[in-house]
Amino acid sequence: MINEEKSCKIGKRTYKALVALYKNSRDMQRDGVNRFNGLSDLAYAKEFCTIKMATSRQAGHSTAIAKFVTKHNKKWLILTPNMEMAIRARHNCVNQSCKKIIKMTPTEVLFENEQSITFASVRQIERLDTYFDGVILDCAALVSQKQIEEIYTQVLKLMRGKLDPEKYFIFVE
Repeated sequence: MINEEKSCKIGKRTYKALVALYKNSRDMQRDGVNRFNGLSDLAYAKEFCTIKMATSRQAGHSTAIAKFVTKHNKKWLILTPNMEMAIRARHNCVNQSCKKIIKMTPTEVLFENEQSITFASVRQIERLDTYFDGVILDCAALVSQKQIEEIYTQVLKLMRGKLDPEKYFIFVE
């Protein structure tokens, strides 16, 4: 069992890794937009808008995600393999944020700067009808490839042709 101090250090490194991957991807997307216009939205999403991050269990993935989304003012969708994990993700985001919460439901948190985070199980993806700037799938290793394809398909429908360099699919295992 790792002590709390060591666990905190590991979590900080996981967060820094996620931020570094995000920045690298954002820079590549901005450069690649004009060079790869011939790609379909699905191909573009997979090639330029997807970040995949995997490390060992208990490395602070969920906490890193919570810290990341609360620091990046966008409209985020956090997907998890089941609703119990989605509720835990919401709890993590509330604990990581210093922002004033305007509204909180079991599946959404709205902050004072109009940033919102929606939480859902991958099984609920077809029921969503809201536009998102980014999607994060926590515990992606527990989700089938077929479900991941459904996530791409459904979120691209929700984006209604608004896929651009600032949209992200982040899969964290």
